[in-house]
Amino acid sequence: MVDHLASVPFGDTGVLPDFTSWETFPFHGDFQLKAFERPQLPEPTRSGAGGTDCDVCEWPDDKFIWADDDWRVGATKAPSGLPAVLFLFPRAHHDLDDLPADLAAGYGPMIQRVERAYRSLGGIARVHHSRWGDGAEHLHSPASPEF
Repeated sequence: MVDHLASVPFGDTGVLPDFTSWETFPFHGDFQLKAFERPQLPEPTRSGAGGTDCDVCEWPDDKFIWADDDWRVGATKAPSGLPAVLFLFPRAHHDLDDLPADLAAGYGPMIQRVERAYRSLGGIARVHHSRWGDGAEHLHSPASPEF
């Protein structure tokens, strides 16, 4: 096993990754890692699980900056300190590992479209992609419309 892939014991914080000191890392200051918590198994039910009473499904398309039949793109409501923070939501209830083949095939081109839109804001050399959020079954999207 590669040493840097060794597991962090539950309750330990580990160490900050090297990329936090890279010139391209968008934040500075003192960072503190949270303690690595033991996972809850089975995992807690997400908001709107299985499409029942799903707040994300109820959000109107005009809440998003772009939408089509399969995807919607949202932005944070409040400034983040970055030029923009964008969220890509599939309309359907899926995580990355169970995206149907047609949506999985469209995911890469959608990420490319989002990146081109982001770069069109001007003055942006690189766009970094991450998968954050754990509230709803829309690729772990935020469960709150205040994204």
